[in-house]
Amino acid sequence: MRAAWFSLAVLLPTLASASACNGFSGHQGARGDMGQAGEAGAPGLPGAPGAKGPDGEDGATGEPGAQGVEGAAGDAGEPGEAGPRGKAGASGEAGLGLENLYGDGIDKVVTVPSEIFLAGDMYYDSLTIASGVTVHTNGFRIFVENVLTLAEGATIDRSGGTASAGTAATLPTGTIGGGGAGQPSNDCSVTGGDVTNSLGGSAGLLSGLSAGTATAPLAAVGGMQIFDAVTAAVTGRTLDGNVVMGGAGGSACGAEPANGGGGGVVIVVARVIVLSGATATISANGGNAVGTPAVGSGILGGGGGVIVVVSSVPQPAGLALSVAGGASIGAGTTPGSAGHFYWLD
Repeated sequence: MRAAWFSLAVLLPTLASASACNGFSGHQGARGDMGQAGEAGAPGLPGAPGAKGPDGEDGATGEPGAQGVEGAAGDAGEPGEAGPRGKAGASGEAGLGLENLYGDGIDKVVTVPSEIFLAGDMYYDSLTIASGVTVHTNGFRIFVENVLTLAEGATIDRSGGTASAGTAATLPTGTIGGGGAGQPSNDCSVTGGDVTNSLGGSAGLLSGLSAGTATAPLAAVGGMQIFDAVTAAVTGRTLDGNVVMGGAGGSACGAEPANGGGGGVVIVVARVIVLSGATATISANGGNAVGTPAVGSGILGGGGGVIVVVSSVPQPAGLALSVAGGASIGAGTTPGSAGHFYWLD
């Protein structure tokens, strides 16, 4: 018991001293009013991105922007497959076609009862050439708007002649070409018969040597095919506007006349061509040689000429087109070569 009291006696002064300094805590008072908020602290670091939300609905289309500058053209792509054929368009206005090729008929309906030589291009409504009658075209064309009738033995001709003493056999040019001159063989100063821009034949040959040559048109102006088309054939000219010539004339020089001249050019343009008899002829033959050649020499025929016929009908049976070369005389000679004829329907 003494020991316990001692401890309490010692302890009481210590407790009394502690109470005198701080005292015991009272009950907690009521919470005061909240003070003003302090300034915001510095932003924290961004958090990790959240997961993508679902797409929203499309918004309304905005107005188109201004067109940009055109860019450079790209490389051409590969051709696509051909599309289906479209419907035929409306018919155009009628063209001239061949209708006006036959002329306007201003020279009316004519019957030729006897031999004539034309003095210019003729534009008949219809034309009849009587039996046995020859119409010499004389370097001009014949147009017939309707019907050309050729009676038995009727002839349309532009054949070469034969030279006489001192005078060459010539077929001059009219609106269309003539033929090369046949040289008078007793006058060696008068030369014969070369022709250029020609669809006719060359003159005959003497011992293989040419004596009157026909040179064809150059390819650049239509060449040998220039009369294969109606448009050029009816003009009688190559593409440069020069007349096409007929055959070459013979040009051998000897003691006697005379060499043959070249055949000329005949152009007949008739809608319909009929024969009222069995036979008729359109001719442009080379002229024949005439006389007796000197020993070892010869006399030469002219080359055949050119015939063009344009019609809506085929060539009638019995109508002959003749462009033969003229006959030559003497050993070692050959006749003139044939020219060319064209029937275009």
